[in-house]
Amino acid sequence: MAIFRGNEQFIKEGKCKTVIDGRKLNGRLSLTNERLMFEKEEGLFSKSRTTELQISLGLVSRVEVEGMVFKSVRVEATWIEQDYGTRYGLGSGSVSDSGADLVTRRNVNYVFQVSEAEQWASDIRRAVQQNLN
Repeated sequence: MAIFRGNEQFIKEGKCKTVIDGRKLNGRLSLTNERLMFEKEEGLFSKSRTTELQISLGLVSRVEVEGMVFKSVRVEATWIEQDYGTRYGLGSGSVSDSGADLVTRRNVNYVFQVSEAEQWASDIRRAVQQNLN
């Protein structure tokens, strides 16, 4: 079960199927006023949960519903990666003349198969908008 931080407030949770890093996973999708989380469930009778994905709502750039029969929610997040290791010779890549760390932005799409996909998309959009204010 997710551990909430500080003033974080629970909005909703539901069963979900998704693919992360090429693995098909079953679990629970949870939405709070600060993040969207997917927890993988394992076990037949006594289910254990492992957090596989957490997306800060501030990183969400798009939310869409896709599919005709089996509807899913597609969430696009813009990840910002800073390569600290490059400057110190610990990673690959090149260093700018100023010696500043390399910053990379990449958009990643996550697809969550949930019941009531339209409502999920609406709730995520609302939480993202409130998080920006």
